[in-house]
Amino acid sequence: MREQVIFLIYEGLGYENLQRLIEFCQGLFDENPILYDTLVRIFTMLIDEYDDQGIPYERYETIMQRLQQPLLDVLEGENASAEVFLARLNILLRAFRSLPPYTGIH
Repeated sequence: MREQVIFLIYEGLGYENLQRLIEFCQGLFDENPILYDTLVRIFTMLIDEYDDQGIPYERYETIMQRLQQPLLDVLEGENASAEVFLARLNILLRAFRSLPPYTGIH
């Protein structure tokens, strides 16, 4: 299941992939609760932006540019030392927090 999460992140953080990512991460929760709960929360907040309407391409590109690599890095570091894992998780959370607020205006 972890491989599918990585594949979907490489593929892109569009609405359908976000739905699938949430399902996979919920299924992986017991393997690493802090990681997979964090990912579920991030993906849920992103999917909420779509609001059944989609988001502008520029917003999608910003999300991909800021989050794709930190997401992949934290998953790669999942079984690293606690110091490495937490450092990568912090980078991901900072990247997510750095996203400009989304106004929902297309």
